[in-house]
Amino acid sequence: MNQKAQLKVMDGLYTGIYVSRVEDIGEDYIKLAMPIVKGEIIPLSIGTKVEVVVSDQDKAYGFTGLIRNRQISPVPMFTMKFPDKIRKIQRRNYVRIECSIPVQYAVIDNSEELDQDLVFQTGRTLDISGGGLRLFTNHSLEQEQKLFIKLKLLKDDEIEIKGKVIRLLDIDEETKKKRFIYGIEFIDINERDRDKIISFIFEKQRQLRRKGLI
Repeated sequence: MNQKAQLKVMDGLYTGIYVSRVEDIGEDYIKLAMPIVKGEIIPLSIGTKVEVVVSDQDKAYGFTGLIRNRQISPVPMFTMKFPDKIRKIQRRNYVRIECSIPVQYAVIDNSEELDQDLVFQTGRTLDISGGGLRLFTNHSLEQEQKLFIKLKLLKDDEIEIKGKVIRLLDIDEETKKKRFIYGIEFIDINERDRDKIISFIFEKQRQLRRKGLI
């Protein structure tokens, strides 16, 4: 139990992306923690349609269903019917949002230690998810290169991640300087930092929804 879970609430007042965890699994049910945002419980209602992604360090699995029961105390949680079909999800399929965040990154070798002298370059995100980001930069990278990445979702909260270049998406050769867009997959990320990214995405979606932009 206590596996991390991502909830995508598909309808109702609390439509959006949330962080949760698995509380219990039975023969025909699964119980998940009610999401909490800024210290407040999100009281999802019976009948709400939810897409659930349960993940560990290596893999993620997903299913969609309806909340059939809930409780607020002693532990806020809800119950869903255990799905007949569970799909395996690639990390890149995490919900992502377009955003521009300053990034510092350095190419690293295959060693686990970061005691090497790192040379940092700068770029910006074009979008981000719990599984990776699109990086816009003036510097050339090679596919499969590993990166040590620093980014700030909030002013005083820097996240450090190891990532891998999985594809070159675009080159703008019309300008005097070449500009590159790369797909980056996170290969070593603290789950607490992944939760911060997912919460950041939820907050951005909520702001956009308030403005009527999504």
